[in-house]
Amino acid sequence: MTLNLNILTTLRHLAQSLGGNSIKYRNAIPVLNNPEIECRELTPEEEHWHLTQTAVGGLDIWEKHGYSSELPSWIQNSVTSDRPSNEIGSVLLNDPTVLEKIKNEKTFDYSSTKNMLKELPVLVDSCWPTFKKWNSEGWFDIPDKYLVLLTRWGLAGSYLSSNNGSPWDNNIHVSFLKAATEEVQSNLNYRKTIPIHEIIHLGIERTIIQPYEISQNQKERIVDFLCLAALKNTGYWIQARGDDSIDSFMHKYLTGNSSSLRVDIEAFYRSRKTLYPKSA
Repeated sequence: MTLNLNILTTLRHLAQSLGGNSIKYRNAIPVLNNPEIECRELTPEEEHWHLTQTAVGGLDIWEKHGYSSELPSWIQNSVTSDRPSNEIGSVLLNDPTVLEKIKNEKTFDYSSTKNMLKELPVLVDSCWPTFKKWNSEGWFDIPDKYLVLLTRWGLAGSYLSSNNGSPWDNNIHVSFLKAATEEVQSNLNYRKTIPIHEIIHLGIERTIIQPYEISQNQKERIVDFLCLAALKNTGYWIQARGDDSIDSFMHKYLTGNSSSLRVDIEAFYRSRKTLYPKSA
């Protein structure tokens, strides 16, 4: 049995607007079909948005959590510590000279990263049974389409938690991958998994991360365990930056004995005697 994608999208949007009981859980809509996957370079106009709104606009957040966001040399002088980075990004977004400079940038060789990403559909297919199981449990969002966009700037990998104000439709999960001029063989297996890491971030952002106000380090640890569970033996490893206090609640995902991430996150918060989830 299959559902028309338009109906599916409508149901998903309804789910995002409906509440629950005292805690307004955001349940994932059951999805039956494998989503479309597209990998491509950003257009100059899209790169303008990404550079100003994420690579520059998110600098304060990235630096707070120890991330490095690569920027073009000609924009460095615009980034000053006396103004919030999101304000700087907004100014640059409305500056037509920034788009012109992007268009005039020396051509970048994306071929190596594009060759690496040829394996991404196979990786997603291998993860599909796990994604579908999580989706059926009501806590993992699966969109109509995954869009992996190649950029020369920003973080190694990142994602949009909301498409509002961006050039992309709401029913598409958008992630960014910083391309390399040459993919180093020793790091290739891990680089292949970065889009899966971002896909999993997107899968739990609306249903788990936002309602439960998960911290950055807790979020990374949760995603790392879910990546290991979905990818199995494909060269993925857990980052050092995560919060290991959540590990005892996540180990079951490596054995396939998980029930519901929402239940486990609630148990984690009870064990830490912290606040209950906020209303959606």
